[in-house]
Amino acid sequence: MVLSPRPARIQATFEVKLPHPRRLTSPEVQQLRKAILKELGVEAEADPD
Repeated sequence: MVLSPRPARIQATFEVKLPHPRRLTSPEVQQLRKAILKELGVEAEADPD
């Protein structure tokens, strides 16, 4: 869930339908990470190794 600035409101929700255990470097996790960072207005840096 991503909240907006004050007053906090739900800005976006992200459902994670990925099985456990999951690798942080998997394409699916990276795609979700990128979408969340975009919603937050944060530029995604290089993907973690």
